[in-house]
Amino acid sequence: MDPLTITFISIGVSITVSTIVTLAVEWIAKPQLEARKEHILDRHRALRAISALAKTEKRRSIELELDRIERTSPLHEFDEEIEDPPSEDSPYGQFRRLRAEVDPPQYHVEEIILSSISSMLSVSPGVVEVRDRAHVLEAAANALTVPRWRPRTRRRLYKQFFDTLGEAGM
Repeated sequence: MDPLTITFISIGVSITVSTIVTLAVEWIAKPQLEARKEHILDRHRALRAISALAKTEKRRSIELELDRIERTSPLHEFDEEIEDPPSEDSPYGQFRRLRAEVDPPQYHVEEIILSSISSMLSVSPGVVEVRDRAHVLEAAANALTVPRWRPRTRRRLYKQFFDTLGEAGM
């Protein structure tokens, strides 16, 4: 065999091997990677939605408390009940639907944060002091959405969350 034939054979073998490896990766590994990526993206979307729900509920509880204070003031004459949202659209119902996408939590701290949000959303605004509820919901929302690649910020927000839980007496 002359050197030119050997060169063409080695080029042909390398092209064949690279084609087979590329197709194997495309057909075997990529579907699993794409499915895993979609699952991770859905999980992060659910965490962001839970965080937004907690912030919205924090604002709602403060507004309800201000409205209740205004209605019970001696300057106000009427006595209307404050309507709660329908049960299927309640924040706790929304949280339970979103929580199903997050299960199981990746970290123990995440489980604690999610259970704190759950307990804050399951009680009505008048049961827990509004200021404590608002602080816990805000700290939990901030701690849930911190990126994993920012460990100092995550540690600071986790500490802030646990300090807020301690101040709320929970």
